Amino acid sequence: MTRARHDAFRGWEYAAHQVEKGVRHAAPSMAALGLRAVALYRSGERPDVLDLDVEVSMAELQLQATWDAVPFWLAAEGVIWTLRAMLRLHELAHNQHEIHYDPRLERSGTWLIETTAHASFQVAECESSWRLLRGVLAVADGADHRAARAVAEAAFDAAPVPVKVALSFVFPDEREWADRAAEDCLAQGSGGDEVVRMLVTTAGVDRSPCAC
Repeated sequence: MTRARHDAFRGWEYAAHQVEKGVRHAAPSMAALGLRAVALYRSGERPDVLDLDVEVSMAELQLQATWDAVPFWLAAEGVIWTLRAMLRLHELAHNQHEIHYDPRLERSGTWLIETTAHASFQVAECESSWRLLRGVLAVADGADHRAARAVAEAAFDAAPVPVKVALSFVFPDEREWADRAAEDCLAQGSGGDEVVRMLVTTAGVDRSPCAC
């Protein structure tokens, strides 16, 4: 095992231990999901058909890196499933987001929380994965592209602003989406540089003063 691989393994083991410690603090459904994610991680195997919520929970609980998971999801389940997984990922957070990594509370462990409050941070963290999705969809066949667009369209209105920006980035031909994302971004003024960069890149939309 290389040094880098060994260090990553130790980090994942620590993350699994933190989830097991934190499960008592989570809502029952989130506690069960966290334990399923740990069990899958510890098994070292993947089923023939991936469980979307468990896979996403592994990424959110730092049991796998998103930049490593997304190519695997694309290969195993395809672009439509992966888009759904990315949308679900931005509906979850873990308690360290809520406490802003307060070291005094590390003893409590880590647990899942269902919230979109940290979507801006997560879009920034997943920027390379959104870029990969954009590239895959650019060469996808017509049926896959239409199906993925339908998934995005169904999610768009209710999505938090940073996710609207990411969806308009992934579907650059949807100029109306980009305009709506820009308007919401300017109105709410929440987010970060990576989200702005996505928005500016999308179909030439220039909203550089936006601090979404």
